[in-house]
Formats: sequence, C-alpha cells, structure tokens
Amino acid sequence: MSVVQIRGGVPRVIRETIDTTGRFYRFPFTTMHVTIRNRGGAQLQIYLTEEDFLNDVNFISLPATSASYPDSSWDGPAELCGVWMKTAAATVIAEVIAYQRRA
Repeated sequence: MSVVQIRGGVPRVIRETIDTTGRFYRFPFTTMHVTIRNRGGAQLQIYLTEEDFLNDVNFISLPATSASYPDSSWDGPAELCGVWMKTAAATVIAEVIAYQRRA
C-alpha cells in the first residue's frame, strides 16, 4: 500500500469565495481528514451541519489572516459529506483540502 493510499488518496483541493450570505460545498465523497484555511482579511465561520448554519450556532471560527497571524486554519480527522461556510464581515477565499475515507 502506498503512502497516498494510506492517507486517503490524492487530496481534493477546493478554493471558494465566501461572503456573509454563506456557501455550502458538497464533497464528491465522504472525507476522512479535512484542512480548511482562511485566506482573507475577515473571520471565517465553518459549520458542520445545515441546522447549525441556519441557526448561526456551533461553528468553528477561523480568525482573519494578517502579517502577525499569516496561517489561519483548522485541521482534523472528520467524516463529512460537505461543509457550510460564511464570513462575519467581508469576502474571503477559503481553501479546503479533503482526503477521501478509505473503504
């Protein structure tokens, strides 16, 4: 088994523009590991369920990037089919790196 197969195959990298209205991204597979990076000057909010997104509760908050805080990211094992994201104030670029769950 190769290192790529152990990690879950070749990662899927998604770059999305996110604003205050929010956006849903559905993965074409169930993930086993996800990294989400904030590439902008506003706070990014990540929701793992639609109910949390609609009620604006239980979110992961990534602070805005700056010269003193250049890497704003969340990383961890997670079995997800999709994520909901929105910002608190402005438009940002969110980078999502997802690894497919092994069968």
